[in-house]
Amino acid sequence: SIVGRIIAGLLCDRFPSEAAYSFYGASIIAALVVLMLLRPGGNQFSFFLYPVLFGLGAGGIGVIGIIAAAEIFQGPKYATVQGMMSLGWGIGSGIGPVLGGWIFDVTHSYQIAFAVAILVTIASSASLWLAAPRAFRRLLRVPAA
Repeated sequence: SIVGRIIAGLLCDRFPSEAAYSFYGASIIAALVVLMLLRPGGNQFSFFLYPVLFGLGAGGIGVIGIIAAAEIFQGPKYATVQGMMSLGWGIGSGIGPVLGGWIFDVTHSYQIAFAVAILVTIASSASLWLAAPRAFRRLLRVPAA
């Protein structure tokens, strides 16, 4: 995730945060698809590919979420927004594994849990596109002298 975090800032300097966030979301989705395709005795490469893809995506998404929030909510309320985002991430981090375990207990498979994680990742990217930090970024640009 360290590499994902470092590259995230560079991407946001060159591209809208929505695009960078979607790139990292796609990395997480690819990692989840790798997990969905794993089979006992299957391709050993997949066991190494998953942590690289997931680490890249998870590291980058965390950083870009903060950048996008700063683009939209500049000023004295930003700390409150960041606190609420951290609370939401914490709640999701607590509920996700419990929900995944429950799904496994009921279905004896993680496939549905991975599919839910993919849908949540897609929803988070779509939400950022709807929030449109790029529009706020345009409003804040100072014309060149």
